[in-house]
Amino acid sequence: MVAALLVAGGFDDIVDSDSDGLPDAWEVAGHGPIDPKAHGCSPKKADFFLVVCLRHGMTHESVKGTLDQLKKFFGAMPNKNLDGSTGINVIPVWGNPASEADNAKGYPELYDHCMKDWRGIGHGVLLDPNTGGGGQANRPDWAGCSNNWWTIAHELGHQFGLDHHAMGSDDVSPLYTSLMNYDYSYALDGDSYKVHFSAGQFASLKLNESDLDEALPYPEADLRFLTKGPYHFQIKPDGPNKTLIDWNRNTVFGEKHVRADINDGYGTNVGPLLEAGKAAGSPVLATLGNDLAVIYPVLHKETDLAKWSAAGLSPSRRGALVARLVQNGKLGAPIKIVPNGVSGDAHAVEAFNKLFVAYPAANGLVLDSFDRTLRRVGSVVAKDAAEPTLVRTTGPEQLWLFTWNQGNVEYRQMKPTLGRSLKLDITSQTPVAAVWHPRIQRLLMAVTEPRA
Repeated sequence: MVAALLVAGGFDDIVDSDSDGLPDAWEVAGHGPIDPKAHGCSPKKADFFLVVCLRHGMTHESVKGTLDQLKKFFGAMPNKNLDGSTGINVIPVWGNPASEADNAKGYPELYDHCMKDWRGIGHGVLLDPNTGGGGQANRPDWAGCSNNWWTIAHELGHQFGLDHHAMGSDDVSPLYTSLMNYDYSYALDGDSYKVHFSAGQFASLKLNESDLDEALPYPEADLRFLTKGPYHFQIKPDGPNKTLIDWNRNTVFGEKHVRADINDGYGTNVGPLLEAGKAAGSPVLATLGNDLAVIYPVLHKETDLAKWSAAGLSPSRRGALVARLVQNGKLGAPIKIVPNGVSGDAHAVEAFNKLFVAYPAANGLVLDSFDRTLRRVGSVVAKDAAEPTLVRTTGPEQLWLFTWNQGNVEYRQMKPTLGRSLKLDITSQTPVAAVWHPRIQRLLMAVTEPRA
């Protein structure tokens, strides 16, 4: 790792023995604001000047702990120096502070002011009082950061040319252990002080999420960090230099040609955004054959959406249900599957090759069924207004309707008509969530309780 060298003119006669981006002449005789005796720079050890600029109201003392930890972090780098030492020497210097009026400006606007004497020499950071993390770098010698050493180290990594993924790759990998990887920016192996810039230990292994091998050619001890946050993968040793990992989390180890999302620790890119339209409540998604159906409530007068307090459906403000199919990545035309009378949010699920949609209405809770063209083919009414949750179970295939009403949870079964309501010995403060787990053949339910 080297500090960026930003100087005008030719480079043929520049000698930089320690490859730190600071010419030997600067580190011996000085250059601009550099005073070798005062700053302690040397042509035999990697150094870089960290130009620290503060937002108005901050003091030097308020960032002392942050700078001390940064010096310790870079000092522990494994690079070998010409003087026999290891590590990179961070030399903090003070840039021009921001004025009170400057606090209304973003960090890119304050570059010229804060870095006035150190442009082309040091790496600058504008710090704000927040200590919780977060920062940005917009050029190879400038960043805006919170007063947090992990964040500053990350943004300096960008200034040094590092990215959020390993060199030569466009994907975030759980094996890229660098603090440049958002997954490991603040902790590695469950320890905030184990964060580091990656030395490329796992660089030779290329992971393809469409064709994964659950046998990794590394000792189990080297991969234990994967069992901690944010991933919590399960691993098993398989000899001294081989480890089995459960990439798809199915408790089976050593599978080949596995397809799984393995880099969702920080976030997952789900693809292009499809805007379905304005809604007057919560949407619901359901599969329908090879397609995806999105169903959402709408008001009869879209102008009512201009006022948030009047945007939702209720018994006094009824609306309709609209459905749109996503086919081959494209959003189909809106179809008003329930034209009127809807008084709240719906729920939907695919069962028996049909789409079932439950919703509250004036005459009770309605359960409609639709074919794959979204044409209604059936309808039944439960004589109780309640919040619905639909679940399809398998072995054999069955459809269940759970309802929540003022804390009580009840259920009905379609067989083939809607059966009578039975009360569960369960209460919840809000509508329940439920899902069928096919491997263990159990229906799982989440409820909320009246405690913090």
